[in-house]
Amino acid sequence: MDFDARRPPIELRRRFRDGNRTPTPAIPAAPVTVMIEKLIVSTLWLIAGGVLVRSWRDIRSTTLVTAWRWAVAAWLVWTVAWWLHCQPMVGTTTLPTLATYLGGLFALCPAMAVLGARRPTVRVWSYFVLTPLLLVFSAPLATADWTGPNPSIVIPAPISVGLVIVLLMGAGNYIGTRQTFSAVAFATAVVLVFGRFSELGGGMLPQPVTAMPWATSLTAFAVIWAARPASNRRPLPGIDRVWTDFREAFGIVWSRRIQDRINERAAHEDWELRLVETGFIPATDWEPQPNKPQLRSIDVTGSIPRQASRDHTPPHDDPRIAHALRWHLRRFVDDLWIDQRLGIDSQTAEPFAPAAHQPLEELTTGAP
Repeated sequence: MDFDARRPPIELRRRFRDGNRTPTPAIPAAPVTVMIEKLIVSTLWLIAGGVLVRSWRDIRSTTLVTAWRWAVAAWLVWTVAWWLHCQPMVGTTTLPTLATYLGGLFALCPAMAVLGARRPTVRVWSYFVLTPLLLVFSAPLATADWTGPNPSIVIPAPISVGLVIVLLMGAGNYIGTRQTFSAVAFATAVVLVFGRFSELGGGMLPQPVTAMPWATSLTAFAVIWAARPASNRRPLPGIDRVWTDFREAFGIVWSRRIQDRINERAAHEDWELRLVETGFIPATDWEPQPNKPQLRSIDVTGSIPRQASRDHTPPHDDPRIAHALRWHLRRFVDDLWIDQRLGIDSQTAEPFAPAAHQPLEELTTGAP
């Protein structure tokens, strides 16, 4: 059959005949593998949300309540971003890209909130640190090109450096603790979200919408792994349990400061124990003596291995130690939190009275 170029194709003639209506473009059906991927990631994300809600009972007696609230807000924003990613979009990626960027910003806040989790600073940390941080890192949204179907968000190099510093401060606070894997997974997820936007990325990372399944999975794994049951090597209820739980919850920044204060007190009063990252050890293993074998190595976390003398039982029941922990941790946790880890019934325990032990504060160079 001859083709007449002067006559429009039959599809166009039919369209004119039906009133020149433009058909709506069909949304392509997602492959089965993509649907399964979204289902698995969504399941992991919902489990992470349940773990986050369940963690409230361990958080409510500490100053980490602010960080927990920011974590819930970040989970909700990220949930919207993931929901938009799962929707079949035609012609534009504006909403998924915007939600992904905001989800990455809010994800930075919980870890940064931990660095301000000390009374009374915790009351204003969100207003004077975290809110300005969000505003500064949201600046690229104001200069982005939103006119096209695919918005162009570019994070300038100075802001990119600031994001890297904030990420290292937040995630690095847990490197060397039981939450190391969670910190690394979280940092990787944030890099996947912001890497493509940044001028420093150079286009090496995938588009944020493409990287969203990986970032969501890593963030969910970080939350789930952080809440995993403790191993059998966890200390029994006592002062070591108080210390290890505090270090795992608040990270190395605050625990190192408390550790230095406790050891100052121990040296001043000639205690038989010293505090290291793993708990209390005999002072003979902390300060090398002329006739004692010295410690031969230090692990990557900076902790000193336990080499307690076999003929010496560390006096962990010294009441001065429990009191010192209570005094220095009072700006971070409530008495109930400490009593639970000491194995004390909080209803029958005597309330802690800092005023009766004021000389302890005078031994330090400043409040913890």
